[in-house]
Amino acid sequence: MDVSFDNSPEIMEAEPADPTLYRSAIGSVMYAMLATRPDIAYSISILAQFNQSLTQHHWRALRRLLCSLRTTKTYKLTYYTPTSDMFTLPAASIYSDASYAREYHRHSVQGYLAIVHRAPVSWQASKQSLITTSTNQAEFISLSTAGKEALWLSSLLGQLQPPHLPRTSDLPSPITQFTDNAGAKRHIETGAITQRTKHIDVRYCWLHEYVCDGHINLCFIGTTDMLADICTKPLSVQRHSFLLSSISLSP
Repeated sequence: MDVSFDNSPEIMEAEPADPTLYRSAIGSVMYAMLATRPDIAYSISILAQFNQSLTQHHWRALRRLLCSLRTTKTYKLTYYTPTSDMFTLPAASIYSDASYAREYHRHSVQGYLAIVHRAPVSWQASKQSLITTSTNQAEFISLSTAGKEALWLSSLLGQLQPPHLPRTSDLPSPITQFTDNAGAKRHIETGAITQRTKHIDVRYCWLHEYVCDGHINLCFIGTTDMLADICTKPLSVQRHSFLLSSISLSP
């Protein structure tokens, strides 16, 4: 659902709404989002930015989201157990994406989905803390954020290994991380500093070492198959339905 706002006078000078009721509703919807509804993470990330300075426009957008949740209240995440060997560790993958400077504040929106057994186990949609100067930089920062989740998930799955199975290594198994930006992928793999990338803060460059060491398997994926789109931008009905099916979120 598109809940984007601009800074036009029509919106900024509209009649104020009750902030207490608005924040209460945001908290209630956020509970559902954190538990089982990654499909509303993007909407919540936008609406929650107006907890202090909201108008009737923001309140109407939140009411539309509540109505959408009411009509889809039977939707649930379904996890599929492999039939070959139920004691093997599940394969995990992370999809990360960024929507470059599409909001009025010009901050990019980033998001990721961590998939285990064909459904998400963790997800996030958030506004990037700095204004990026290119799609490449926005995707690079998004990959860095998702990479931290990838390392944590890989370590967690390693600790869940059944004791009767032989441990092949003391290190966590590598986890696959998908991106649809070839430039960001190439930058992380090579670690090269160029005229276009030398301004990127060093705190986002740690991922290069983990990719080179084999802890993270960075793979390119087409935009059509990027599941994290559901966390970073408003979508058409057809695209939204396709992604819901792809992450096993259905009635």
